[in-house]
Amino acid sequence: MPIRYLELQLGCDIVMDKTTFLGFVLKVEEKLRAMSIEQKEKFTRKTSPTEYEKLVEEASKYVINANNYDCEIEYTEGGHAFPDIIYTFNKNEKFGIEVKSSTNTNSPDNSWTILGNSILGSTKVEVLDIYIMFIKVNKNGCFVKSARYEDSVSDVVVTHSPRYKINLVQESKDSFFSRSGISYDSMNDSDDPIGLITNYFREQGQTAWWIAESTPAVIKTWAEVSPEEKNDIIATAFILFPELISSTGPTKYKRLAKWLAANYSIVDSSLRDNFTAGGRLNIEVNFKKFFRMPRIFESLLLHLEAFNVKIKELSLDEIQQYWVAYPSKSDNSVERVNHWYSTIKNDLKNENKTLLLEFLLELFPKIYRP
Repeated sequence: MPIRYLELQLGCDIVMDKTTFLGFVLKVEEKLRAMSIEQKEKFTRKTSPTEYEKLVEEASKYVINANNYDCEIEYTEGGHAFPDIIYTFNKNEKFGIEVKSSTNTNSPDNSWTILGNSILGSTKVEVLDIYIMFIKVNKNGCFVKSARYEDSVSDVVVTHSPRYKINLVQESKDSFFSRSGISYDSMNDSDDPIGLITNYFREQGQTAWWIAESTPAVIKTWAEVSPEEKNDIIATAFILFPELISSTGPTKYKRLAKWLAANYSIVDSSLRDNFTAGGRLNIEVNFKKFFRMPRIFESLLLHLEAFNVKIKELSLDEIQQYWVAYPSKSDNSVERVNHWYSTIKNDLKNENKTLLLEFLLELFPKIYRP
């Protein structure tokens, strides 16, 4: 059961809102600094995170009594609720303080960066506002700083799950929420917070590998992939990334590499050679010979059967994730092939463009030809 402390001050009419709670937090911060001097033996590198939470609780009780607040503190020692300490003012105004601590000897005095909580918020208690109370002990002594939680989130990073990265000295305009346009409240209220983050990174042209729920845990190279899986992956890649056919620039494999890492945990420094290889060769299709063709066209031909299967099986969501301009109103396999071909036709800059497009038309005779 939670440990509860109730301090009733009759006649107290202090209304607690986000602004006045900031004043309360600053008083707790000030008291903690005084305690770190008066009770120096309690603020050491041997002090555990739970013991630091109890010190914040102690400082909070002092501030409540000294300032005649009508406030109930709820704290569960060793609990996993977020935030760690809940304050209920005037019986209905709930606020919270999340306690963080660091005992790294070599931590710089002016560094206030630390990992926050999971973006999933599975243990979150509903409150009006949350502050971080960060206690740091290094070789130079003990330091205490507080900041509003939402304003301090600088980024989203991954440990064993997506978590917030906290920076207590940044300005609110530099927070992740301010940059992304996703409000902290909408993240907390969302049934799919990972989806919100996914869409944000996608709009920025970035891929967050930790977001893919089905990503294998073990990282492997292309050489460690079975022949059957390679066939499936290559066919899907040709569909999702038409630039493999149309592009000759240095970014040709950029999206492919991110996709392989995010969806298959495949990382390989020789991706070009292992995936599509280079060079030129002669290819025959439907008794028609094509001379000095880029080798990637041979790879497409070899995976044509799987290509035709996958282009029907891929979900519309996945198609639209990588084909930004794809019109979905009349979605079917024929429309998909036509769109894929049109994308290549528009982007292809090769001097032998006519020959290369003619080759594709031999592979896909049902392509619409205006």
